[in-house]
Amino acid sequence: MLRDEVTGVDYQFLLGKVFRLQDQVYIASALSCSDGIDVVRATTQMHGEDVMRCFPAHLVVEHLVYDEEIELGDVGLVGWG
Repeated sequence: MLRDEVTGVDYQFLLGKVFRLQDQVYIASALSCSDGIDVVRATTQMHGEDVMRCFPAHLVVEHLVYDEEIELGDVGLVGWG
């Protein structure tokens, strides 16, 4: 289980979430750890091809908070049915 040691956030809730970075929409598909950094692997479509990219998990959380998709207080999901 990947968990931010400072905030205590369990990143499992990111799986399946849609987020936007650099004008591209991604879907979080897997979690891993690389060199001590929690990583979200995400897929997107670019030029008709499936592409996978990796992002630091805390960056994905920051973007979801900024876009008001989630609230970190209780890691409640806002606007998701």
